[in-house]
Amino acid sequence: MRYRYIHILAAAFLIFGMGIQAIVSYRYASKHVQDKLDLQMQLAQEKLRFVLYDAYDVTIRLENFVKDEMTCPEDLQEETKLIIKHYPQFFTSYVAFPEYRYPEKGKWCSPCTYRVGDSLFTKIYGDETHDYFTREWYHGALESGDAGFWSHPYRDEDFDETIFTYSDDMRDKEGNLVCVIASDFGVSWLQRILDQYKPFDEAVFALYSSDGEELAVSGEQSDVHFDNHWLVRRKTLEPIDIDLVIAVPRSFIWAGIRWGIWLPFAVFLLGIIIVGVLIRRLVRAREESAKLELVELDMQIAHDIQMSILPKETFTDESFSLSGYLKPAREVGGDLYDYFVRDEKLFFCIGDVSGKGAASAILMAITHSLFRSASAHETNPARIMTAINEASAEGNEKNMFVTLFIGVLDLPTGKLRYCNAGHDKPIKVKGERLKVKVESLDCDCNLPVGVFGDTTYTLQETTLEAGTMLFLYTDGLTEAKNRQRKQFGVEAVMERLLENDETTKEPQALINSMTEAVRAFVGDAEQSDDLTMLAFRYLPAQFQSTLNETLTLTNEVREVKRLSAFVKQVLAQAVNDEQTVGQIRLAIEEAVVNVIDYAYPAGTKGTIDIHIQSDGKTLRVQIIDSGVPFDPTAKEKADTSLSAEERQIGGLGILLVRELMDSINYERTNHQNVLTLVKSLTH
Repeated sequence: MRYRYIHILAAAFLIFGMGIQAIVSYRYASKHVQDKLDLQMQLAQEKLRFVLYDAYDVTIRLENFVKDEMTCPEDLQEETKLIIKHYPQFFTSYVAFPEYRYPEKGKWCSPCTYRVGDSLFTKIYGDETHDYFTREWYHGALESGDAGFWSHPYRDEDFDETIFTYSDDMRDKEGNLVCVIASDFGVSWLQRILDQYKPFDEAVFALYSSDGEELAVSGEQSDVHFDNHWLVRRKTLEPIDIDLVIAVPRSFIWAGIRWGIWLPFAVFLLGIIIVGVLIRRLVRAREESAKLELVELDMQIAHDIQMSILPKETFTDESFSLSGYLKPAREVGGDLYDYFVRDEKLFFCIGDVSGKGAASAILMAITHSLFRSASAHETNPARIMTAINEASAEGNEKNMFVTLFIGVLDLPTGKLRYCNAGHDKPIKVKGERLKVKVESLDCDCNLPVGVFGDTTYTLQETTLEAGTMLFLYTDGLTEAKNRQRKQFGVEAVMERLLENDETTKEPQALINSMTEAVRAFVGDAEQSDDLTMLAFRYLPAQFQSTLNETLTLTNEVREVKRLSAFVKQVLAQAVNDEQTVGQIRLAIEEAVVNVIDYAYPAGTKGTIDIHIQSDGKTLRVQIIDSGVPFDPTAKEKADTSLSAEERQIGGLGILLVRELMDSINYERTNHQNVLTLVKSLTH
């Protein structure tokens, strides 16, 4: 009966915890979606601005033609046709002359080219059915001076399209009106561009006039009402003064966090199952064998859940190969290992929880979760270790602790940063065949995680040569005992690593060899402790570039113009996709401007080197300066929900660069800041 009450109470706490987790997960997911919407809004704005600004180029082109080459209105028809053909965003381009400028044409004379489907047509409007003297765009151009004029959106019945017009007047040296030059944009064209920037299929882009009238909605939708069931972002699109809205249903956010809710539920369920199994074994130890089989089944489920938390046992990347092995002494254990790759860096850890059984298994799951959480936006192992320790020490009434080793390997350079919290020293294996050399990694003596919340952890560094193997293990390997209670020992591990055979070449072969060695030593003795091993071999990939261009700038804002021309020229050789070119240009310029603004102290002259390489499949950009040490990837993300006045300077730029490129990597090498941006060209 007590057992039932305990389960009911545990279930109540579990449900309560799920509720809290759901609320927290929804807030974080909403923030992520909001950042994504803001980013896509900014990208769409920039794309539309670039294209709309072509209207100024068209005006200048027609002005030069009228000024230098035109002899009669018919000459303008071919020029406007070339413009419409070259600029697909316009569906009409025309020149409107003043009254009786050409008497033989009458009061009106307006050479024009317009688009219908894929066909272009030219015409000279010259009658009162197209009285342009009464149109807003004509009077607006006369009154706008040198600034040009953007009309309000209006319905053109001839083309069955909502349009807006850019117009500008042209005058001679005496200030007399020569003509008004105008170009029409269709709202449907804007809608097609916006559809390309939808971050999710469920997202909706919409355009509204300044008085709130709906102009266009992406996809097949119409008359969308953005109420509280939508997450909405809105900005005014300059210079045409219409509102740009992007929104996503809140139900989409809920759908995206289901696994984020169920995974913690599974971890807590693991704890309930383990505690339940232990209670069953205490109070029903003498029950019939059928009930004992049920206990064994529950423990197998707990074991399966715990093992599912760990990453894959083997992993191969272009720069390394890795293998892991964990065998608990009981159904569940307290050892852990984990690894993942982010921004061209391999993050890995191995740990051993004090004690055994259910409590150790739960602390193992918590430590694994804390490692993933703390290293999501941090590359310093000491700071990651500090965050894990502070969370583990809080409320640690059982005084349990974890010996833990955390490493971060920069894959392009081989620089390994690591922090050790009372764990066994990893072993480096270098060379092959008769030249194999093994040595323990130099590690500072730091307290295990969870002992004291204010422990200071030290950061250490080394560089791995190509081909180096790093072997990590828990004391379940060195303290494995045979029938005579003799331990396997560190010397036996070293001897196995020194063997001159193929086992030292690949991580999986090394793990298998070490497992066979300890199994042969222990014999039929019972396993007394969890056994965990992790090995990886570093083999940096060689970047075979077919394009290699370099530009050196000074830290002056005027150098941005040189940068833009250089990047445009280089990308024209390597990238065919216009959208990818735009993303790469925006990312490079944003990163370089950040260096110009902040790398060197005020009044200090400095240089910035930009190297662009490509092998046809990947584009790699390195931005190098000798300024003050600054890791932009470690800066906290900007809170895009705040207004411009409330938001702190910085953060949004690096968020934009991270979203535009596939990876972003920072290293401080030879007293220089090296920021590497990578973009795949194959998808």
